[in-house]
Amino acid sequence: SNDNLWRVIRSIVNSSTAPANAVNFSILIIDNSQRATAKAVFEQAIQTYAFIDIEYLTTPQNNMGLARSMAIEHSKTEWVAFVDSDCIVGCDWLLNLLIAFRREKSKNQKLCAVGGSNCAPSDQSDFYAAVELMKKVIWGNLNSTQLKVTAGDKKDKYVDHLRTTNVLYERQAVLNVGNFSVLNRVVGEDL
Repeated sequence: SNDNLWRVIRSIVNSSTAPANAVNFSILIIDNSQRATAKAVFEQAIQTYAFIDIEYLTTPQNNMGLARSMAIEHSKTEWVAFVDSDCIVGCDWLLNLLIAFRREKSKNQKLCAVGGSNCAPSDQSDFYAAVELMKKVIWGNLNSTQLKVTAGDKKDKYVDHLRTTNVLYERQAVLNVGNFSVLNRVVGEDL
């Protein structure tokens, strides 16, 4: 919903502009709805956060792979971080992803992405509590490393696949492999 999208934009801005963890960033909203439902939120965001470069694009069809691909193509930065409109990022989200990427890239030059856990906020509805419970079983976490991690789990793991939410990619590495496939229209909630 637009309320969720507004909350995630606010959380990104708050996590990335605080003096202790200020990061140079821009926001690219890819509206993956044929009804252009996020346009009003975009207009509110550019007025509220005029000091941040915020762009808005729509996909010609509801297609998760195409939306991710458009983000990579239109980004002007070295890294691209993905978060979904139903997520709220933590107070140091982007900074932690950048620190982890730089640290791990110095150890492994083949590294192209880092991701974090996907945990529902503890103060959310019964629905989010049920989602957290489902993630603990294989049919609920779809064998995703990110979804199996619980809040507070700080152990780093190398994996072959990351879901595309709460993840930071080296943009050029994604372009080098041909970007996201538009054949991945919907795979669970994320690619």
